[in-house]
Amino acid sequence: MQDYAYQFKYFDPLNDRLPDPFEIEYIDLIYRSRKLLADFTSEQLKAAIEELNQFVRHPNFKNPHRNVDLSFTIPVKDRGQDLEIIPTDNTVQAFYSNIKNVPLADFKLLRQFSWSQIFAMMTIFYAELIAGSVHTIKNWKDNTIFKKPTFEMVLERAKRNLPEAYQALAYAEVLNDQEYLSQVLNTEKARKASIQKYAEKYTPLRNKVESLYLEFYQKQSARSAANKIFEKLIQEQLVFFDETTNRLSYEGKVVLQTDDPTKQFEKWIGKKKKQNG
Repeated sequence: MQDYAYQFKYFDPLNDRLPDPFEIEYIDLIYRSRKLLADFTSEQLKAAIEELNQFVRHPNFKNPHRNVDLSFTIPVKDRGQDLEIIPTDNTVQAFYSNIKNVPLADFKLLRQFSWSQIFAMMTIFYAELIAGSVHTIKNWKDNTIFKKPTFEMVLERAKRNLPEAYQALAYAEVLNDQEYLSQVLNTEKARKASIQKYAEKYTPLRNKVESLYLEFYQKQSARSAANKIFEKLIQEQLVFFDETTNRLSYEGKVVLQTDDPTKQFEKWIGKKKKQNG
């Protein structure tokens, strides 16, 4: 896991473009990430990403390097040499592994973000790394200790970072889909619960209408049977319809909100006829 210092100092997360030849490699990553961050301003993103630096210092954060299993190795070959590699998490994977460990509510700014948006910010940060390196080259001051980096070196580093950047984007998009699906399912669940609650109200009336239809009006059309049943229930004072509020009461309880009670009776009767063949 690399020790990144998250920031947007050299690259505006919503507006900047990378110079040639870096842009072609990162344009898709940047475009797709920005779609997930459309609700925020550049200033909000610049402030929020710096708070990510506190994430790894949270007491509940589990550093994969501290928990690595040194006894487990993977044999590989490198130019004819036999090597053994100890698998470790990269930075993106480390953050993903700690989603359940570190609550976003513990942060002042990140609490406003979903995890999909946080990974979208992390994706764009890889463009920040390139922009920072380009800035260093353009503003380089000669010294005897360090050698001036070249654009070729930065390009090679940018290509090495591509898999990790795409991993961050993959998490961003998958989590966004999960969040959307969760909203859809919760909405559908609430809708079904509302329908069920509504059905429980009118079920006694529906049972009464179907019972009267089966007993007296099977030979008539659904519309005719509905009108006669409605009139019968009104006469017996089992049903009361308030034309001002469009509320239909059965046995003293409001069970329907409709401007045409007989039309609803007709629908119930029509379904009953189909059931009976």
